[in-house]
Amino acid sequence: MLELVFIDDDHRQCVALEHACAAVDIRSLRARSVTEAVSLIREKDVSLVVVTEELSNPEGYSVARTFAPVPTVVCSDFLTSATVFQGVGTGAYDCLAKPLEIEAIVAVLDRLEQQRAEAVDAEPADTQFEARGDLIVGRAAPMIEAYRTAAAASETNATVLIRGESGTGKELLARVIHDASGRDGRLLPSIAQQL
Repeated sequence: MLELVFIDDDHRQCVALEHACAAVDIRSLRARSVTEAVSLIREKDVSLVVVTEELSNPEGYSVARTFAPVPTVVCSDFLTSATVFQGVGTGAYDCLAKPLEIEAIVAVLDRLEQQRAEAVDAEPADTQFEARGDLIVGRAAPMIEAYRTAAAASETNATVLIRGESGTGKELLARVIHDASGRDGRLLPSIAQQL
């Protein structure tokens, strides 16, 4: 049975998550602090740590490195491009919106299992993202997925092609990726083409 540690001070959220996890054969262990979570991780074979943004620590998301090599998901009431970039950039495996849904947790666990099966190195990047404010607004699931993809792309030296309808924010997304990549002091190469 898979086990995850959930760090949250919201009792209702914890009880709901425990029931939802049990229904899909996942054991949820509740910790009330980072210290308690570290103890549980040492004692158990934990697959994932889920921590609320508010309880991570005063610096925000950097607590994810505390649980390495166990992947950490940071959950927040208000996911934005800045919070996803900050979370991924400081070691979180993923960021999820609250209230947590079991399908989202199962999807993260499935991705982790797939990466392990493919022997992909899933260690967090050393890149640190600074909070620069949000250039992009949107909290819908497709936007959150776009933030995750952009955060992953910013950690590489790959050329990125962004396609979309006119006025959808392609240049803003390019700016966010560029700024998060550590090349923010350099010129952003851009080729705009009307199709």
